[in-house]
Amino acid sequence: MFSLARKALVQVIMPVRAPFYVFLSAVVLRQCWSGSPPTQHRNGGHIMFNRKSSYALNKKDPNAIVYMDANEAIIRLTREDFASEEEFLKWKSLSDADYHASEKEDHVYANHTLALDELSEEAASIPAADVCMEQAHDRVAEIRRSTQKVTQIRKHLTDTQFRRMWMYFVDGMTIDEIGKVEGVSHQAISLNITAAIRKIKKYF
Repeated sequence: MFSLARKALVQVIMPVRAPFYVFLSAVVLRQCWSGSPPTQHRNGGHIMFNRKSSYALNKKDPNAIVYMDANEAIIRLTREDFASEEEFLKWKSLSDADYHASEKEDHVYANHTLALDELSEEAASIPAADVCMEQAHDRVAEIRRSTQKVTQIRKHLTDTQFRRMWMYFVDGMTIDEIGKVEGVSHQAISLNITAAIRKIKKYF
């Protein structure tokens, strides 16, 4: 069932909280289906700052928007990837703010949650069925909301725009690589992706 659901969802880009993530949300989708939890570092029962987190990497590099894909490969979007300096600075600011908010949420959750290895064997052996069901319900609800929103976004893009946006922002391909695959010039790909970004900003 998961493979069918994933195949269906891959047809659209899934956004999350901020417009910036319209481009990166498919990465989140892949991580969601992998089922692997984020890495947490503890010291004395409290969450430590993860220097390899997306927030840390993005904040450390003022000349790029930095994030990690589903395989934890670091992706950098530089000024050259945007139409203007103003455009780059706007999205850089949004990404810093949103990553920071996510980092704080992770800290609050981790500081109020005990890892299984911190519990007694007796406590760990008790299945928390209600918690599992609640988490599953929340995940399904979140995916449903995201799918509905992205379906709206998808309607405003042509098939070509969507395909090239996917290759550029999700698969991490360069403008030249996309041009080589599709047999068109660097300028044509760049203009097409820029137009798609403007459409998304206009409606969302």
